[in-house]
Amino acid sequence: MANMATGIMIIGQGLQGSPERSARASIHPSQEGFVGFPNFGFFLLVVFAVVFYKIGELEYHQPILCCGISIGVWMLTSSVLGWGFWGCIMGQVGIFAAMTAYNMSNKRRP
Repeated sequence: MANMATGIMIIGQGLQGSPERSARASIHPSQEGFVGFPNFGFFLLVVFAVVFYKIGELEYHQPILCCGISIGVWMLTSSVLGWGFWGCIMGQVGIFAAMTAYNMSNKRRP
């Protein structure tokens, strides 16, 4: 009976060592600094996507394009470039600045 309990304990721990260590290892390293819970980055991605969707709907009449640009820049800055939290935020601010510059330079005035 003791051998079976030891076998279950080893299987439960897996290759990581302890259950606590494997739970900590499952959090993506770039998301550890995102205000304490690992899905905060995804939450901000959705928030920015919705904001740019509404901006695209009101200003450009192409909401899917603006939403897609926001998601694309977020993925580029977080996954490809590995900039982290503030890099992703600055990428979204850059999109907003580019849209503002485009609107200011556009000859068509409402």
